[in-house]
Amino acid sequence: MNWKFWKRDEPLFEFVIDSKEIPTSTLFRWFCYDSGVDIPNKFAEAVGFHPISSEGEEMELKESTVRLRRVEPYKEFIDLISTIAGEIMSKTTQDALVDEKMFDEEEQFFISEMYAKMAQVALVPAFSAALELGLVVNPGTYIGTEYLDEF
Repeated sequence: MNWKFWKRDEPLFEFVIDSKEIPTSTLFRWFCYDSGVDIPNKFAEAVGFHPISSEGEEMELKESTVRLRRVEPYKEFIDLISTIAGEIMSKTTQDALVDEKMFDEEEQFFISEMYAKMAQVALVPAFSAALELGLVVNPGTYIGTEYLDEF
C-alpha cells in the first residue's frame, strides 16, 4: 500500500479580524444610554460633546435596548463582580474613615451597596460596548425570557 501525504494549499478555517474605529463620543453615548443615566445630553454637554437630537435619542434608545439584551447572559457575573467591588471599595473607605475617626458603623451597608451599584453602572455599559465591538464574543445565543414558556 502506498500512502500519499500532501500539504493543503488552503487552510481549513479562515479567521477574519474586523477592527472598528469608534469615536469617543459614540462610546460616551453608548455608556450614557446603556447605564440608564437621566438626561444624557446634560452629561454630553458637560464633557464637550454635542447634544443629541430627539430623533437621535429615539435611535440611541432602540440601539441601547439591543446592546443590553446581549449583556443579559452576563448579568449574574456582573452582579457578582459588582458586589465584590462594592465590598472591597467599602472596606477601603471604612479603613480610611476609621483612621480619621469619621466612621459610623451604621453606614457600612449603605456604602457597600452604593459602591456595588457604581461598579454595576460601569460594568454593564463596558460589557455592552465590548460585545458591540467584538472585543467579547458570546458563543451562545440569547433568545430572551419571552420564549421560555415554549419549553
